Amino acid sequence: MNQFQWESEAYSEGMDKFFDSEIQAQREGKMNETAVGDSVLKQRVLEAGNRLAAEATKSTAGRGGAYIQAIQIAATRHNGREFIQDYNIPAYVGLLTMLQACYARNKSAAYLTPMALEIGRRLEYDQKLYVFRQDNPAFVGKIETSLVKQGVTSVNHKLKVFQKKWKDAEMVWEEWGKVKQLHVGVKVIKSILLEMDDCFELVKKHDGKYARHFIDTTLEFDDYVTAETDLISKTMPLMQPMIEPPLEWVRSEGEVIGGFHTPELRRAAPFIKTKGKEHREYVDSAYPHKHMSAVNHMQKTEWVINQPIVDAVTEYVKLGITFDVLPRQDKLIVPAHPGDDATPDEHQEWLIDAKRIHGKNKQNSSALIILGQSLKMAARLRERSFWFAYTCDFRGRIYCTSTTLSPQGTDHIKAMLRFKTGKPLGEEGIRWTAINGANKYGNDKISLDDRVRWVHSQQESISRICSEPTGSFARSYLAEADKPFQFLAFCFEWRRCLYGKDAGAEGYLPVGLDGSCNGLQHYAALLRDRRGGTGVNLLPSSVPEDIYRDVANEFLRLVPHDDMGTKFHAIGADRKLTKRPVMTLPYGSTQQSCRDYIREYVGDNHEKFGFTDEGKQHWSAATYATPYMWQAIGNVVVAARTGMDWLQECAAIIGKKGIYSRWLSPADFPVYQHYCEHDSIDVQTDLFGRVRLKVEGAQTDLNVRRARNGIAPNFVHALDSSHMVMTILEAATRGHTDMAMIHDDFGVHACDTSEFYNLIRLTFVRMYYEHDWLQVWKKEQERLTEDLELPEPPERGDLDILEVLDSPFFFS
Repeated sequence: MNQFQWESEAYSEGMDKFFDSEIQAQREGKMNETAVGDSVLKQRVLEAGNRLAAEATKSTAGRGGAYIQAIQIAATRHNGREFIQDYNIPAYVGLLTMLQACYARNKSAAYLTPMALEIGRRLEYDQKLYVFRQDNPAFVGKIETSLVKQGVTSVNHKLKVFQKKWKDAEMVWEEWGKVKQLHVGVKVIKSILLEMDDCFELVKKHDGKYARHFIDTTLEFDDYVTAETDLISKTMPLMQPMIEPPLEWVRSEGEVIGGFHTPELRRAAPFIKTKGKEHREYVDSAYPHKHMSAVNHMQKTEWVINQPIVDAVTEYVKLGITFDVLPRQDKLIVPAHPGDDATPDEHQEWLIDAKRIHGKNKQNSSALIILGQSLKMAARLRERSFWFAYTCDFRGRIYCTSTTLSPQGTDHIKAMLRFKTGKPLGEEGIRWTAINGANKYGNDKISLDDRVRWVHSQQESISRICSEPTGSFARSYLAEADKPFQFLAFCFEWRRCLYGKDAGAEGYLPVGLDGSCNGLQHYAALLRDRRGGTGVNLLPSSVPEDIYRDVANEFLRLVPHDDMGTKFHAIGADRKLTKRPVMTLPYGSTQQSCRDYIREYVGDNHEKFGFTDEGKQHWSAATYATPYMWQAIGNVVVAARTGMDWLQECAAIIGKKGIYSRWLSPADFPVYQHYCEHDSIDVQTDLFGRVRLKVEGAQTDLNVRRARNGIAPNFVHALDSSHMVMTILEAATRGHTDMAMIHDDFGVHACDTSEFYNLIRLTFVRMYYEHDWLQVWKKEQERLTEDLELPEPPERGDLDILEVLDSPFFFS
């Protein structure tokens, strides 16, 4: 098989998988969950809602008036100030039910009577649940928590549960009855038929005995569903490693093309993904030649499967041992609702916590799928070498296109890969291999020489791990490693060179050099911040500085010795508490996200705190600690926060002018912030959740809030991508070939690491030595329009950027 056939197969397989999943969803009565069904709901429900509103506000006497009144009641909600009628709710429930019934395997559901009854029933119970929730918010919260824990998604199952609860609670409710449900449903169907006659039609046919009416989709709509599904499927190829080298990225007739060999996959993976006409025009006017050259160099790296690691990962999956890096086989449990006596704040905290758990479970499910696909792909590639294609995001960050195996994947995914070509280690390669092992285990806060000594002291343990990589000793030893599977890969590499005694042995693993809180390194360099630069290892020192530890110490200094504070003092604040709040600061983290990270830390260490309650106590501790943590970060990371505040102030000024911020990065990459505002309408049902609808054609220029929030992380991402690109290009001129590059973690062969170690520092200093990038950015923004004047950037400190050249732990 050649690359063209490989890609054609991936393209067809991706289309087939998408088609199969869409058809399966349709037949299971879940047309609303398909890509096309979801799109139709969001695009057309407002039309149906407007028609239904017109019908429901007509003056009608007799029974017809009673049915209209029922629809009005079904549409009634309270917006916090007054009661309103939102006819998008019954329109949404009606359209959703019609789509489900018309495409379901059970065709009897599409007959007019059962369909109308189902719509009426759903509307009644949706309104009944709304009323019940207003009177019993905590009780409903408990029930919904229980349903989530059980994995219940069926609307009918939910209804049965709530019907029992309503009965137990002796809820007062005047039942509609089937006649009323039927007529209400018919009126909703009639409105949808009138408004969406291009999609649905009322048809009469004989079922053998009687002539019966049923709702059918029009041929026009069926053709639309098929065509749209086909069109979307063409954007769903399987993105996987390549069995031949990727095409070099070149500029042809104003367009950058390369990467994959077939036009179908090239369309799915453009060099820069753009949003909107102006963004495309700005990118076309620039020429990201440095990024193209760097990516072309990365794409030449030839890889193979590291089979011992694949075998170990497979076995650990079977054993159910995750080391907190493999995805779990089970779901995290949503915490119990705080109860009927919960305050609004406690209820909101529980809601946030529940959403966080849902998010983690969703991420875990995705990770399980990726792991399965990766193991399957590893089996296919076991006997051959392969390559990866790369593209850029709108900030210039370079990403691997493969969604399965990838050098930029998680610990176990990266560990399953190694360079195809081995290089003799030599004495320097032996040293850097040892340093790499210590780093992967987590012993990276000591000197480089001490890291080497630590690895040599572990020879017996490493030997035992290699002999039985999934045995009981290996399990307990690897459980303490920061990156257990990459450390396991190091163990096999270390054994290959006779535990550091055979300098002639060939090395196959990338040795990664990791930046020290890289975002803050860039802000310290921008602002010549000596204090901040010291904390992130821009300056020489005998052992690595640790800004996370510095913030932890400052946090404990600020925390008083009261009831809750005493717990933190007794337990102590370690870098695990502060790492995520600090490392995400340059990328736009907020005080709220800081609280969320502390909450997770408290949850992971609840036994140390003596907490038993999963909700109130954890949130209470996080809420208590957050202001002190936020202040501690501000006290330690002074200049970076000042720089971020200035960028946000400028972005707000630019945004209010209606201008999309754009600039060339230090590597001449065209960065464009395309944050559009769309008018939207929320349809909030109680049984079917919430759907947000973007109003067609209602784009309102620029979202100033998103532009302001995005500028600091986007600016620093453009800087770190520039540094990586410049380092790749410099290394290429020195003959370096194989590379494993991940934003702020640069890897090459062990024997090349000594030179590469110095190149990283050289390119960083070159990037900042003669340029004040904040001033450059300011002037570039002011040129976007005549009447734009921005404040001056923060005053710079006295850090000498040349000192980075002598800093041993800048990237180590």
